[in-house]
Amino acid sequence: MATLLPNTIVKQKVWLRDLKDIRLLKEDWDDAGAPCINKVAIDNANKFALTLGCAVAKLIRLFPTHLGAVMLKLETEKGRIKCEIGDTQMSYFVKREGSETVHHSFEAINDDSLMVLRSNLESIYKHY
Repeated sequence: MATLLPNTIVKQKVWLRDLKDIRLLKEDWDDAGAPCINKVAIDNANKFALTLGCAVAKLIRLFPTHLGAVMLKLETEKGRIKCEIGDTQMSYFVKREGSETVHHSFEAINDDSLMVLRSNLESIYKHY
């Protein structure tokens, strides 16, 4: 079993704290009429976060969207991923350095689709 580096553990705690903060947002949190962030979307993002282990240290952004979902962004020199996780579906794109952008739109959130997302994330951060 791999040992988590202290920085990775700190980053995981930050991400989980951020999800807790997102859960507390009230309607109109952006002063532009945005709805509360969907609790199931937050749970889906949390479930996904817990599958990542060390990888979460490379996730540089996590924030709510004006549509009530949770947005995850990862960017390294190898490429970038932007993923919007909702209550039943997720959409994301993967842009690997030197390759065309690949879009995954309105995919049902289940163990298989989360595994594909994780695999795409691994291709961006692996050996980074």
